[in-house]
Amino acid sequence: MNTIDPQLNFVLRHFRRGQFHPQSAWKKIAGPRIPRYLWFIPAAAAVLLLFFFRWQNSWTEYRGYDVPQSFTLADGTHITLAPQATLRYQPHKAPRTVSMTGKVFYEVARDEAHPFTVTLASAHVQVLGTSFQVFERDSTVSVNVVSGLVRFSGSEGDGVLLAAGQSASLAGTVPVMDEKALPNAAAWATGRFHYDTTPLDRVLEDLSAYYGVSLSAPAEGKCLTGDFTTDSLDEILELVEQALDVRIDRQSE
Repeated sequence: MNTIDPQLNFVLRHFRRGQFHPQSAWKKIAGPRIPRYLWFIPAAAAVLLLFFFRWQNSWTEYRGYDVPQSFTLADGTHITLAPQATLRYQPHKAPRTVSMTGKVFYEVARDEAHPFTVTLASAHVQVLGTSFQVFERDSTVSVNVVSGLVRFSGSEGDGVLLAAGQSASLAGTVPVMDEKALPNAAAWATGRFHYDTTPLDRVLEDLSAYYGVSLSAPAEGKCLTGDFTTDSLDEILELVEQALDVRIDRQSE
């Protein structure tokens, strides 16, 4: 016994059967065990956070193909894209800010607390609730307003405020009001022409540009008021001739 390790000798002297339970002692030392499924909670939370981040920052893109295409955005704004035009925005992060190329007609859902903004490479357009057209081509931008008020700004200055029937084009870094805006530049999207005491020569200029023909008539002192669909030029000319008692000559361009 004298050769036995002193610590082992102590254990042998004081050992009593049934009084020492190794498993119970280990549970007291190790503490309560965590259920296995709880180890997956942090990983699952990380995955959900990643999906939320991607969803929050996702982009939605629309594209016009061979014919005009219409869509409704997340905020209720209605858009019509001309052929080959594009529009993209983040519906969950910035539903009232869009970027575009080509020609797009907007009918903006009104929200006074959140202005609607169209951003382009060299300009931006901001509105509350209105209808207007933006045409971007070869680094030039033009805006035609159908209803409401639109602020059109370039990369410098405060921009210009446009009302219904007005238009402006970007000249360098600032927009300039057009002296003679076509009243129905967005007829391709709205499907209608609107005239309110409009001189006949302006009406014929408008129709000529839209249908690609040359129209002329003795128009001195004659004005037109009315709404016409864009379906048939022949029908429009017949109605105008009857209303104003004129003869309209047409030549293909």
